Amino acid sequence: MTGEAARAAVFFALVGAAASAGCFPGGVVRVTGGEERTGPFVRPDAYAAYARGALAEAEGRWSDAAAAYRMALDRQEDALIFARLGAVLCRQGMSSEARQAFDEGHDADSGAAIVFRERARCALQAKAYDEALDASARAMQLDPDDREALATRVEALERSQRGAEADALRAETAGPRARPTATVRGSVASSEVRPGGDLGQALREPVRALAEVDDALARGALDEASASASRARLPRSMLAARALAFGHIAFARKIAGRVAAADPRDGSARLIAAAGADLAHDEPELTKALASPEPALPPSYLARLLFAEVLLRREGPAAAMAMVDPTRLKEHREDPVEERVRVRVLAAMGRAAD
Repeated sequence: MTGEAARAAVFFALVGAAASAGCFPGGVVRVTGGEERTGPFVRPDAYAAYARGALAEAEGRWSDAAAAYRMALDRQEDALIFARLGAVLCRQGMSSEARQAFDEGHDADSGAAIVFRERARCALQAKAYDEALDASARAMQLDPDDREALATRVEALERSQRGAEADALRAETAGPRARPTATVRGSVASSEVRPGGDLGQALREPVRALAEVDDALARGALDEASASASRARLPRSMLAARALAFGHIAFARKIAGRVAAADPRDGSARLIAAAGADLAHDEPELTKALASPEPALPPSYLARLLFAEVLLRREGPAAAMAMVDPTRLKEHREDPVEERVRVRVLAAMGRAAD
């Protein structure tokens, strides 16, 4: 990949790495707990150091990762990088230094859910269960889609001898999480989790809808998949991502292209359009999909995974790891489509490292 396409790939790797912290060129409006926030731009040299840290972290080289993250922070302070620094310091048993990193991440962006999620994980490791519960609750309030924060909270409840609460929370949130609805946000934000309540109902409907779409895609019934997605009011970029994961390249490109043309800020559509163009060996469309003067809205995790495959093929593991959280990449995904692509990306990274 050369010229504008290469520069755009680096830009999109940055988008994926910084999505949870709201770090987009020129600033981007994002919604956290119903409140609009604008995130800052991350400098390319800070991104490059971050990418080195992400790769080191994925390989378990904690000291190297911490050094790279500190180098990135010397160039620009950012909540995401502070969170990752805290996580690797915690892995080394440096709890006080990790807490300082999390505090600085909070100062950089008090609405960054990843800071609270990693703080909760670190507190759980240190058996500071009250701190883990507080931090995981805040992470879930900021990002109801964060299943890692949910898992941390469940484990902290169990270790605190609050098994009934853990079971209730686990039952209430069973199944893949869909895009947060007002009901989901309200239930999590108020910490009122009741088995069989509104949250469970809000989550079950999207799960059934996704299953119908996936079944149609698996059978190659593309019109049926499109109709099922429309009836369930699933975002078209979500349909495009799942179609691409099932290998329906032309279908995915058609949908993603339409969405991106209607809203160039849709990060998922732009990534799927780019990944589809790469798979079709369509360099002009790849460049077109990546090049846009407007800031991108955060892409979905599945879209980032699919584009990570593009970066892995073209730029190597470091660029790909900047697209997806290295810790999340190692963890099982309950969404079967995300899990299939996650395993594929991990396997490809292993081959690239050999």
